[in-house]
Amino acid sequence: MSKDEVIGSRWKKVRSHFPKGKQFRSYPSVKIGRLAVSLDFRGQNVGSDMMDKLVKKLQAEHNALAFRFITVDAYLSAVPFYEKNGFLHLTKKDEDEHTRLMYFDMMEIAE
Repeated sequence: MSKDEVIGSRWKKVRSHFPKGKQFRSYPSVKIGRLAVSLDFRGQNVGSDMMDKLVKKLQAEHNALAFRFITVDAYLSAVPFYEKNGFLHLTKKDEDEHTRLMYFDMMEIAE
């Protein structure tokens, strides 16, 4: 995740989680490339269950990995799913695009 992808106020919020001297122009993240549920299983929480397992797996290995955020370029039809699973919009610049850049802060579940 980098400052070039984000506009002012959201980037300030992301940076505010880091102490002075640790505020950089980019932060390591894990990117979700493709996540889908068969039409036969939609509406049965299969996607949310997969997301929970992914987050728990990443959290369990968090000390061995060097990342803070999970990011995704969510198709507009998938935005409500990611919102329901704790993802936030990173920028408003992509409101009129076919995908929205969203992120999940792994430290939110650690607290």
